Amino acid sequence: MRNLAVDKPNLFIDSGLGGLTTLFQTQALLPNEDFIYCADFKNSPYGNKTLKQIQNIVLHTLKHYYAKFKPKSVVFACNTATATTIQEVRKRYPSLVVVGAEPAIKPAIKSDAKKILVLCTKITLNQSNLVKLFRIHKKDILDFCVLPELATLIDNNYSSNPQLIHKYLVEKLATYKGKVEGVVLGCTHYIIVGENIKHILGNVKLFDGNMGIANRLKQCLDMLDLLKDSYQNDQTFYTQVGKNMKSEKVGKNLNSVGDKFLQKAEQNDQTFYTQKSPAEKRNSIFLTDVGENVKYESVGQVKLISTDQYKQSLLLQNYQHLLERRKELCVV
Repeated sequence: MRNLAVDKPNLFIDSGLGGLTTLFQTQALLPNEDFIYCADFKNSPYGNKTLKQIQNIVLHTLKHYYAKFKPKSVVFACNTATATTIQEVRKRYPSLVVVGAEPAIKPAIKSDAKKILVLCTKITLNQSNLVKLFRIHKKDILDFCVLPELATLIDNNYSSNPQLIHKYLVEKLATYKGKVEGVVLGCTHYIIVGENIKHILGNVKLFDGNMGIANRLKQCLDMLDLLKDSYQNDQTFYTQVGKNMKSEKVGKNLNSVGDKFLQKAEQNDQTFYTQKSPAEKRNSIFLTDVGENVKYESVGQVKLISTDQYKQSLLLQNYQHLLERRKELCVV
């Protein structure tokens, strides 16, 4: 008998844009799955808050969207949320698949890099059990650099003012040039500016944990027979306003939606969008939901949600930019 939970979505939670890189990697590995991505702009950044504040925020966000969507898994595509809250979530939701983000320190240490720089938030540095362990036992090859403003700078300036982000990175990282061979990106936001980091530090190898997260989710779903194995080969773009549904053919490239897409999102916050495309193309599929009524039209969908309605168009715009870089951001 088919497990009905197979058809439920996978919920991704992050404070902003960073977790989209985790989502892209997971989509590449699991193209038949449905995803809901929550960008918690309302409470970002997480990394500068107290432990208790982060726990309350993350637990409240999960409670709301778990009740609304009944996901089969939750992925904390955020190192800070993982370090502070994942154990409590596992206690409260024992039947839910829960996957978190950890800095990719293990593969970095196993590499041939003799000196490694770990970039992270203050909370991750102080709360992650993995980081604490390596700070003790591998202190001879590891340096740690806290970047308290970087995630917010990326969320607010990635597409509009990238020069500001680069200036900040130069100020924080210039002293490490020529002194490290590997860099661990201890926040899912950081891979977005990976090329900037390499430009500043020189010939360094970057390590991010997105493939590990995707593999772990696949492993967990597979163990519980929760993986989807079907896909409807469809390329229809749906727009729903209230109860009226209409569709437009948009071809194979999401970019064909363009400004028209963003204009509709800005004009009516009850509008949501879905694109479907063939699994082998692995094109991004997304939906914006600001209202309460959401339903699935096929497998392989992604729903994007901003907890701050005024940043919904910002989320969509940056999603478009990142989508164009997906091959660069993902491990093939």
